[in-house]
Amino acid sequence: MSIQFHRIPSICLKLACVAVVTCSVSISGSSDEPNTTELDETFTKPSMDLALEDWQSEMSRVSETMSKISANIEKAFEQTQAHFAKVQEAAENFQNVAMRNVATQINSTVKDLSKSIPKWSSKWTSKIDRLDTDGDGALTWDEVSADSQVDSIDSDEEIFVVGSKSGKSSLESEFEYIDRNEDGIIDRSEIEQIVEELESVKQSMQDMVKDQFEPEAFDNLGESIK
Repeated sequence: MSIQFHRIPSICLKLACVAVVTCSVSISGSSDEPNTTELDETFTKPSMDLALEDWQSEMSRVSETMSKISANIEKAFEQTQAHFAKVQEAAENFQNVAMRNVATQINSTVKDLSKSIPKWSSKWTSKIDRLDTDGDGALTWDEVSADSQVDSIDSDEEIFVVGSKSGKSSLESEFEYIDRNEDGIIDRSEIEQIVEELESVKQSMQDMVKDQFEPEAFDNLGESIK
């Protein structure tokens, strides 16, 4: 419904004219011409009533329209709030799913490390025990490369894999990685140092996952790492 604001000045003008006429009737009523007073009263009273009715009608329309506008604005605001609430909820759900996926992957890596680290350590300490013919508790590359025994640990059971360097086997590359002192020999202390580093990495992964989730949420990821 449109508001006819252009009618308001017209109605005000009508009321003003009627008021002037009424004052004129009141003044002229003191004269000795009763017929004129009766004629003016007959003319002005319906005009005043009509003007007031028009004014009240227009104000009623204005009030009704403003109420509808206010209701529409309030409704639109509520719809906007509901929309943003849904968007926020969707974003939070997406973030939770993404974080859970990351946590699950980290959790899986931690479990693999828990199995792989002791196997890897056992492989090399066993080599030292078996191949250390001179009893110095260390191995040279010549001693390792001369070993004809195949390692019993399957490669898919280990996540600690040293990539082969150019012109070198993966075993030789791994030997050089263990040789932290770069003296051409490996011993138990170097193996223990690497194990400590891997255990530290594993613990950091566990802590990161636990810090990102409440205990209940972390438990839902699967079996807890012990």
